[in-house]
Order: sequence, then C-alpha cells, then structure tokens
Amino acid sequence: MSDWMDLGGDGTSSGDDIRTKMAVKRGMNMLRDKDIDGAIDHFSDLVSDNPDKATPHVGLGVALLRNGDAEDALTCFHRAVEIDSENTSALVFAGATYEKLQDKESAAAAYEEALAIDPSLRMVAARLTILLAKSKDYSRVEESLRRSLEFNPEMVGARLMLARNYDAQGRTDDAVRELEAAAEASPDSGFVKLRLARSLLTAGRAAEAKEWIEKSLEGSPERAGPIFLLGRANASLGDLEGARDAFSEANSLIPNNDTIEIELAVVEGRLGESEKALASLQKIARRNPRSPRIHKALADTYATMNRWDDAHQSLRAVFVQESGLSEAKPESAAALDNAEADRKEVVTEVLADLQNHEFSRPSSRALGQKLRQRLKLGGRNRGRGMFRRRAEAAAE
Repeated sequence: MSDWMDLGGDGTSSGDDIRTKMAVKRGMNMLRDKDIDGAIDHFSDLVSDNPDKATPHVGLGVALLRNGDAEDALTCFHRAVEIDSENTSALVFAGATYEKLQDKESAAAAYEEALAIDPSLRMVAARLTILLAKSKDYSRVEESLRRSLEFNPEMVGARLMLARNYDAQGRTDDAVRELEAAAEASPDSGFVKLRLARSLLTAGRAAEAKEWIEKSLEGSPERAGPIFLLGRANASLGDLEGARDAFSEANSLIPNNDTIEIELAVVEGRLGESEKALASLQKIARRNPRSPRIHKALADTYATMNRWDDAHQSLRAVFVQESGLSEAKPESAAALDNAEADRKEVVTEVLADLQNHEFSRPSSRALGQKLRQRLKLGGRNRGRGMFRRRAEAAAE
C-alpha cells in the first residue's frame, strides 16, 4: 500500500481540476520521500482551501495513516466518500485502515464497495480475497472472485485463488474445474499445470494428473517438484517401480528432504523391501518426531510387515500430531480408541481413510525457526539449501 497507484488510482477524481491534481502530486511526492509531517501540512492546507473536494481529504487521510493516526485517517476517508460516493481511493484506504484497526468486517465491506464501482482493481480483489479467506468466509470469497472473473475471464490469479477456496472446503472437483480453466488461459505456465496435477491426484484421477505432470516437465526435465508428483501419480496407478525411480531422482536433486524420503521409503516397503524402508523412516522420525506424515508412513510400512500393534501405535501418533484430524475423521479416531477392536482391521480401515488426506504444512514461523537452527549448525550453505527445498516443496 505504498501509494494510490498501487491500489487502483492516483488519488484524484474525474472532477478535479489541473491545479488540484498537481497539488495532490506534490503531496504524494512528499509521502514517497518520507516527509510525512510536510505532507500532513500540505494536505491540511489543501483541505482548508478545497473543503468540498474529495481528493484533498483522501490525501490527508493517507498522510495521517502513514503517521499512525488511524482514527483521524478514517474520518478523512469517510468525509471523502460523503463528498464523492464513487471515490474508490477513499474506499480502499478506508478498508486498509479498518484492517489496521483489526475491524475485518468493515474492511471487507469497504473493499467490496470499491470493487462494485470498479471491478478492475485487481490488488483490491486479491486483498479482499485474502481477508475473507482468513475468516473462512468461503461464500464471500467466491462472490468476490466471480466478480473479478466476470470483468476478465482470463484472470488466472483469480482462478487459482478460487481453486484454493474450493480446496479449503473439500470441493476438489470444483477446484479441478477452475484449474483446468486456468491452464487453458495460461498454457505455458508450469506452475498452473502442477497445481492442476495436485488437485487431480487428490480427486483420485492419477492418470490425468500424470499427463499434466509430464507436460510440465517438457523442456525442463530436472525439476524435483514435478518429478516428485510423478512418483505420487505412478504410485497411485500401481506402477511401484516407476514411483521408486521418480522418488529416487527427486531425492538426488534435493537430498535430505523429509517428504521425498518418506514417499520413497513407503514405496520400497510396498515393493517388499520393508526392513530398508523401516530403517529410513525411523531415521527421519528421529530427525522430525512431530511430523504426522512420518508416523503415517511408519504405519504403512508396519502394515506391510504385519506388525499391526506398531502400525496402530503410529496411527495414534498421526492423530495426536495432526491438528483437527480427529474432528475431520471422527470414525477413524473412534476406531483407534476402541481397545476391543481387531488391530489389523482398524489399521487397514484407517489407512484407507487417510489415503488422500493432505497433511498440514509447518507454519512459516516454524520453518523460520528451523532455518535459523540449521544456519547455526551448518553455516550459510545449509541455509540456502533449505530455501531451495522450500521453493521446490511449493510445487508438491
């Protein structure tokens, strides 16, 4: 929110004369030069000289907001809207100020009003979407993004955000539909192809997912993210040898990546190399004992070895470590708590229930702490390696 230009306007309105526009520009330059006191004085004088023009009130509001005077800034933005009800700059900055004051509902209302006037304000649409998504107001997120798409059906970013909104609700088929439209609008985007492949895998459409992964690898075959997804697709299709080859290649490109090593070990277990798989997973578990993915993989491997008590214990650890899983999978949680139930039957049923579950990722704060620890232990090169792995993991 560095200036009006970033938010869908230059702070002026169509009714402003050239002198007002030039005066606004001078005030904007002061703000860019971080002369906040000078800007406040400048816009205060402009308001005194032009009390019935919206633009000077918007300018003064922005200067006050930069100075930390959010309540006074809001008064200026409200006055600007009273003068000119279609001044989108005033509405957008009012929304930003409400966000600063933690009034998310008022912020969303201001952004929505601005978009109703001018649906081309892409950054405002994105800001509104993020705000509503944090509140899990999925229906309003969809309404906002649909408005953007009505204005421009080729807006790939809106379709990606809409797909994420559907994913959050478990509406995988709807997410796939939006990602297919995004891939059609942006046929050269490898990122869109991989997002579509991931959703197709979640939807159980592994053969289609594999096609999109292979398309994304054309021209740049040595990328760990797509190769890792290829391994997942092969595993879903029952091609365990192909899965092992893909996971091994991904592991050679990004060594010591928990996610890749887990999937490789699970496939090795399914291929009959259970002792090797178990040793790998136990090593990863010592490195990261709170990862639900690792405990799920251990349960898979113990099951291939007919070690049902160990598999049962690993699955209980999954439900302890994965926040919200007991609420999302209440039947599986209850089965694990049933001491009288047959362990083999319970493990088999719960593993099937978790087959397509997307485990939560570590928070950015946790990743930051992990990075700082690695920097202390292994120096800068290890830190840069983690940055690379995090970038690759975004495609998973």
